[in-house]
Amino acid sequence: MDEIANLTSEYNITHFKKVNLFGSSKVGKKTLISYINHFSDKSNDFEIKKEDEDENNLNQENKITTLVEEVKKISITYYDTRKLDINLYITNVDNTELISDNLDTLLSNSECAIFMIDISSTNSFTKISELIPKIHEIMKSNLQYGDIPMFFISNKVDLELKREVSGFEVKELIDHYPGINNYEISLNLEKNANDETINEFIIKLCNTLSEQEKAYSFKHDSLNLVKICEPMKIVKESKLMKSVENSLNLLLLGSQEVGKTSFAQKLFSNLFKEETLSTLGIDIESTVAELYGALVKIELWDTVGQERLRSLPQKYYSKGDGFFLLYDVNDRKSFDDVAGWIKDIRKARGNTNEQDLEKKLDDEVLVLIGNKIDKIGKREVTKDEAIELANKYNVKYYETSCKQGINLYEILCDIIIQASSCNRRESTRVVMLQRENQVKSANSQKKKCC
Repeated sequence: MDEIANLTSEYNITHFKKVNLFGSSKVGKKTLISYINHFSDKSNDFEIKKEDEDENNLNQENKITTLVEEVKKISITYYDTRKLDINLYITNVDNTELISDNLDTLLSNSECAIFMIDISSTNSFTKISELIPKIHEIMKSNLQYGDIPMFFISNKVDLELKREVSGFEVKELIDHYPGINNYEISLNLEKNANDETINEFIIKLCNTLSEQEKAYSFKHDSLNLVKICEPMKIVKESKLMKSVENSLNLLLLGSQEVGKTSFAQKLFSNLFKEETLSTLGIDIESTVAELYGALVKIELWDTVGQERLRSLPQKYYSKGDGFFLLYDVNDRKSFDDVAGWIKDIRKARGNTNEQDLEKKLDDEVLVLIGNKIDKIGKREVTKDEAIELANKYNVKYYETSCKQGINLYEILCDIIIQASSCNRRESTRVVMLQRENQVKSANSQKKKCC
C-alpha cells in the first residue's frame, strides 16, 4: 500500500471534488478564484483577475447564454502539507430562468455550493435569494445530493458607504437554511484589511471537504473512491504500469456527430474543438485510476457512429466493461436512435430474447448522456423525455456539455465505480465456480479410488 501511495503522489493521481460557485456578474467570482488558486503563495504577490467592467458584458439577462462561465480545476495546499483538488463550476446567475431549468444538472454529484453577493448591489442579493430555495428543494427531493456543505460570501465590505445589502438581510435569509457558513470579506488588494477572513474561509472550505471525504470513504457509490491521473493522458511510465492490477474497457457509443470524440478529448486533454474529424474505426485513449487502494488502467474506446459502419463496434460490446451512450439534445434523430443502441448492446452481450431487451443485464454498466446542453434555445429533446427513456431501460441519465466540461469527470468516476463493482462480483463468481469444480473433481477422484 505504501508503494501505491508513493506512485499516486508521484504521478498526481487525485480526486477532484465538485464545487459550485454561484453569483451575479461582477460580484468578485474571478477574484475569489485567484485567491483560492494562489492560497499557498504567502507573499500575496500575484496577479488578480478582476471582474469584467464592461457594462455591455454579461450583466444583462438576455446576454447570458451559457450555463457556466467556466469549469476550472484547482489544487490547494493548506497547513503546508495537506492538498485538496477541486473541480470548480463557476456559474453566473443573472439569467435566473436559464439557471433554474438546469439546476439539477449543475448540482449532479456536487459536494459543495458557494453563494456570492456584492453588498453594494441589491440585485446580486436578490438573484441568490431566488436561487437558494430552489437548490434546497432539489437537494431535499433527491437523495443523491444529501446535505452538501454551503457557504455564503458577502464581498466588497470595503464599500461600506455604498452598502445596499445589510448583514441582517443576509442573516434573515440563511437562517431559513441551517448549516450555511456565512462570511463577510473584501477581495480588494489595495483596501483589504481583513485578508485573514478570506484565509479563514478557504481553510474552512478545505477542512469541510476533507472531513466529508472521510465520511464518504466507505460509501459504495461515493465518487471520492475514485482518483484519476491528472492531466488524463496515456501513461507510459513502466513503474506505474507495472503496479496496475486490473483494466477497464469503457466504450463511447452513439450516432454520428453527437460529440463522442469531443467527450474523449475534453476528458483526456482538456481540449475542445468546434470541428472534429469523424471516427472511422476505434480510437483508444487510456489513463490510470486508483480505486479501493489498487491501480486500474482505464481505456476509453471512441467508436464509429455512422449508420453504414454501425456494425463495426458491435464485436467489441462483449469486451466492454462500461458504456457511455451519447445523444445530442438538439438532434431528435440521435435521441430516437438510443433504443436501437441499447438493444444492440444487450443482444451482443447475450440477451437473445427480443421481449426482454428492455431489462438490464446483471453485468451491464450503461450510462445515457444528453450532450451539447450549452446550445441554449436549440433543444429538441426535453429532459423529461430522456429520463422517461432511461427509466424504461433501467439506465442512469446525465446531461453534459463537452464544450464547457460539465459533468464529464463526474460521469467517468461514476462509471468506473459501477464497472469495478461488476468486475469484482464476476471475479468472485468465477472463483466460486472454480472452487466448486475443484471440489467436484476431488470427490470424483475419491469415488474412482474406492
